[in-house]
Amino acid sequence: MLGGLPADEPLVVQERLSRPLVSLGVVIGRDGTIVSRFQHLARRTWPAAAGSTALAISVEPDDALVARAGALLAAVGYWGLAELEFIATARGPALIDVNPRYYGCMPLPLACGLNLPAIWHAVVVDGPLAAAVRTVSESRTGGSRRT
Repeated sequence: MLGGLPADEPLVVQERLSRPLVSLGVVIGRDGTIVSRFQHLARRTWPAAAGSTALAISVEPDDALVARAGALLAAVGYWGLAELEFIATARGPALIDVNPRYYGCMPLPLACGLNLPAIWHAVVVDGPLAAAVRTVSESRTGGSRRT
């Protein structure tokens, strides 16, 4: 594959990771604090083994991962809604993507009773979070998820 490239062609090599895709949706307050979070695990992607989430399940957020993601976003002055995607590795989660916007898997937290867009809106307009945030929401399977 490399035989056709000029010898001086710069290359970027990325490690091929094939473990589960983990998604973390967060809303960061203007002061850099985590206002809300939601995590899911992709069970299937499209295209297979290399694409976006096609089927996922909600999982209890990993507090250490949430804290690290929040610190990363706050360090660059970001606040608002973001989705961070990770691939699990033997060394820990490897960050592969940051989406600072409404993201494609938003129906999952909404189905679990967590309205991240409403929370995001409350942060943007300095509105009351109490109306947007639920401490515990019931998923369709009856399990609870923390926000």
